[in-house]
Amino acid sequence: MQTTPVRREGLTCFVTDLSDDVEEVGGVPCTTPTRTACDIARWSTPGVGIAALDAMARAGFVDPENLRDEIERWRGARYVARARYLIGACDPRSESAGESQFRLRLLDAGFPAPQLQIPLLDGFGRQIFRLDLGYEEVRWAGEYDGEQYHTGRDQEAHDRHRRLQIEREWRWNLLVVGKALVLGPSMAIEYAVGEVLGMEPRNRGR
Repeated sequence: MQTTPVRREGLTCFVTDLSDDVEEVGGVPCTTPTRTACDIARWSTPGVGIAALDAMARAGFVDPENLRDEIERWRGARYVARARYLIGACDPRSESAGESQFRLRLLDAGFPAPQLQIPLLDGFGRQIFRLDLGYEEVRWAGEYDGEQYHTGRDQEAHDRHRRLQIEREWRWNLLVVGKALVLGPSMAIEYAVGEVLGMEPRNRGR
């Protein structure tokens, strides 16, 4: 077994025992999805970790319930408590990294877990819109606008019309956020949601 980390420019390399956590994919040895997810949960930053876990669960590569058991293989080791928290927060219904990171900010603030992919129905029970996340009891929703699908004059006009319709016809209040706000140091999200829920954010800074 190799005991000295491989040196590669631009990479931070480690040595660890993979035991039975390796499988071949197209002839290339790779860590299993479960082992990969546990390593990501332990060693990545929380935002990257929750986005990766949600994506892997959404794709069917991992089961959050199994991950909860699997992470206990490293009980007492470094960053396992953080991994448990992220695995517990994992939700395959999240449809983008931005949505996952947005949700994590609400959980970090001590707010209840929001509902995800909330359908808005017309009078015939047909789904007209769907909201990224929110709290139905107070009719508040958060929408993450990624740069890939929400830029350009026509798309921005469409988004404005959609949100105005949701606010007027369904009586929901919307908070629209982008990458800069979700990943940045501002506490605007926490204070806005806290005001709606009547709760003080647990964290006071980022």
